[in-house]
Amino acid sequence: MRTVSHKKRSCWALAAVMATIALVAIPGCSMQQTEPADLLSILSGAGDAEKDALPKIVDDARERDGAELRVTRFLGETASGRYWVGVDERGEICVFAEQKLSQHVSINCQSLQRFRLDGASAGGSGSYKDEEGNYRTDHTELFVVPDGYAPVEIPEGLELIQPNVLAGEGTGGDHWVSFRSEGTGRQIKIPR
Repeated sequence: MRTVSHKKRSCWALAAVMATIALVAIPGCSMQQTEPADLLSILSGAGDAEKDALPKIVDDARERDGAELRVTRFLGETASGRYWVGVDERGEICVFAEQKLSQHVSINCQSLQRFRLDGASAGGSGSYKDEEGNYRTDHTELFVVPDGYAPVEIPEGLELIQPNVLAGEGTGGDHWVSFRSEGTGRQIKIPR
């Protein structure tokens, strides 16, 4: 029979404690449950039922996408689009971008863990007919990150519609939109 010395058991116990501390200290590896409102305070409270309700075209796209929503909040509006954030039945954070002219709708849902690490984006291009009957294309982009982050810079065509939300026509010129945590300095880079 093999015996393990007290010293070896202590080393193994210390290693287990250190591994647990490391997992909790690394962003995104925490075993702690987080609620969506812990990452985006706009999701907490009662909200404004009339303003927060998704318009029919966005709600129809949501139904096609299969996302059943528990809550939605209106984020804001730019010349090119209107934007919402919501929480689906799985607890994922969903972002919605509706292009005003083409009425193209883009939806993106992220798990809480993925949203905490990478944020979320939605957007795209759509075609519409202008008054003269010519086909035109419009484009809109939405970038949402957890509370406590701010844009490193605001790319051309985008505007700050919430402290941690950029949206607008976007030129697609830069390959990334970057946000930095005000507390830790950690960056989130979202591809365009």
